[in-house]
Amino acid sequence: MHIGAHKAATTHLQRSLLAQQQALSEAGIRYYGPDKLRRPNKGLGDIFGLDVYVNSRKPTRSGADQADFMF
Repeated sequence: MHIGAHKAATTHLQRSLLAQQQALSEAGIRYYGPDKLRRPNKGLGDIFGLDVYVNSRKPTRSGADQADFMF
């Protein structure tokens, strides 16, 4: 998992990974970019059940189960 700080070429890394998504998938690596992790009601806090971010909707999986699903 990569969590980048501001102004650390994170956008370039995201674009590079997105461009190689097929090759990564074939190598058994999944890429989840901002389009998957910053959706309304489906952000990181929501899908992992983090209290800081949780809205009124409860996640369907525990944080551990979500990580297993994503990996």
